[in-house]
Amino acid sequence: VSTELIADPAAAQHWRELEVELVDGDRALLRAVDKRLRRAGAARSADPAKIVRALDGRWPDPPAPAGPPGSAAAVIGEYVRAQRDAIVEYDPRVRRDEPDAVHKMRVATRRLRSTTKSYRPLWDRAATDHLRAELKWLADVLGKVRDAEVMAARLHRALGELPPEQVVGPVANRLTGGLRAQGTKDHQALVSALNGRRYAALLDELDALLAAAPTEKGLRPARKFIPRRVRRTVGKVEQLLDTAEHDRPGGPP
Repeated sequence: VSTELIADPAAAQHWRELEVELVDGDRALLRAVDKRLRRAGAARSADPAKIVRALDGRWPDPPAPAGPPGSAAAVIGEYVRAQRDAIVEYDPRVRRDEPDAVHKMRVATRRLRSTTKSYRPLWDRAATDHLRAELKWLADVLGKVRDAEVMAARLHRALGELPPEQVVGPVANRLTGGLRAQGTKDHQALVSALNGRRYAALLDELDALLAAAPTEKGLRPARKFIPRRVRRTVGKVEQLLDTAEHDRPGGPP
């Protein structure tokens, strides 16, 4: 086994490991194999998983709440932490290309972008602006894969609604084959991005945001601060809708 941490390449580790799994036979066979391996010099690993050994105590402690209980910083910070955790949770599932994993990770990314914009006074402005730009980059990379998934699903559903006599030959493969091929390329690019330093730095920025000392507004009671920010955001959305309604063809003069 060879491991290399993106954040610390000098901490690379190499070791030999043997895994034994019972496929056929009973537990007595497994015990006999275990005894034979131990006599040959094998020893049980002290670590429950490879990642524990690879990190070698480098796993960071969870950041403490940014503000006192009930403060705006504490309440919104808990929501931000939940979205950060969702990104980390779905990371391996996205790499394995599990169903809906890209969608879930993208949702968490978009929620973080909207939250850090709507509640901008809770953090340093320059820090959140840069973080939002990096979250947009991640959402764009995820979006390329997700868009192909959605389009392929829509085409497949539309074909299923047609009468059988109208679907002649390998229509489904012709319609969705190109999307699947492009989706495979986009997924490879996504995994490459998740393996890169930019993504690792983004996660570090999220942790730094959660660990940052609260601003003066962040210390205010959440029950007062949050409703005001929600009303402000809703007001902006209503203005945008009014503008769109006015500018659309056939809309109010």
